[in-house]
Amino acid sequence: MITIIAFEDVERIGKDIGYNVSNKGSIEFLISKIKSIKPSNNVKRDIAGIAGNIWYGIIANHPFLDGNKRTATEAMKLFLYSNNVRLIKRSLMRKNYILLVLERLMFIFLQNPTKIQLP
Repeated sequence: MITIIAFEDVERIGKDIGYNVSNKGSIEFLISKIKSIKPSNNVKRDIAGIAGNIWYGIIANHPFLDGNKRTATEAMKLFLYSNNVRLIKRSLMRKNYILLVLERLMFIFLQNPTKIQLP
């Protein structure tokens, strides 16, 4: 079973970075959208897709006045950690993993730009 982060987790991350939520509805919508995704038989693929949705959703919907990219990255890392996915410490490997998640998200987005969801 995949563990989904909560609104409070994202809010706390933003506050730790130094910003309060200015648009609670966008985070609540993102979390509810992620919870509504039907799981497939490929848990790793589902986790990667949800991680990309978290990252993109926070950046695109801009729920904080500033620090949205940092908050999105930390929220994505928390989600991955909560699901026992560990990022490799070497910076090049970490960047490649994030790029793979983002590439997957862009592929989904380009298929249907009005609706991001896992296939």
